[in-house]
Amino acid sequence: DYIVHLASVYRYVLSFNDQYLTKLDDELNFVYSYVYILNKRFGNMLKVQINIPHEDKILYLPSLSLQLLIENAIKHNVCSEERPLHISIS
Repeated sequence: DYIVHLASVYRYVLSFNDQYLTKLDDELNFVYSYVYILNKRFGNMLKVQINIPHEDKILYLPSLSLQLLIENAIKHNVCSEERPLHISIS
């Protein structure tokens, strides 16, 4: 499963890196794979909740923007078993 998600992340980065905007639905599919990989690394120290209404998934946003926000949240916050990091995307 890990390799499948890792391959999905690389495919997305390679295919959408040249596009300025991408559909939120495509970005979320990428983020699910990215979060899967992060959960293998951090385990219970990282909790990510994604709650996007179905009708909003047709909207566009800058490519890789959600991944960047998640990466920065992890980099600039405490992530431990005593104080797990909670990230909510809605």
